[in-house]
Amino acid sequence: MGIEVPAYDRHGRRFDMRLKKTQANKGYRFFGYEWKRSLIDNELAEAMAAGKKTGRKLKAEVWAFRSMELLTESREEGDHHPDGALGVAILI
Repeated sequence: MGIEVPAYDRHGRRFDMRLKKTQANKGYRFFGYEWKRSLIDNELAEAMAAGKKTGRKLKAEVWAFRSMELLTESREEGDHHPDGALGVAILI
């Protein structure tokens, strides 16, 4: 199931993704329609193909933060942290 996390790209576009811990590698992954939309909007497949042709690896920075402005009434009760709701910035 995971938690809903607002994620922002380097252009400031918001994507409401689901963040879930996976059992396979004990790591966290983004899921859902908004994750797929962010890949398309940021042309990730094209960037990876171009990098492969030139021998360069694609790098991404993932920043996590909390903000009171991200809290909404629709957020789950368990997601209300004193410093605000969890948000993520993904820079590709």
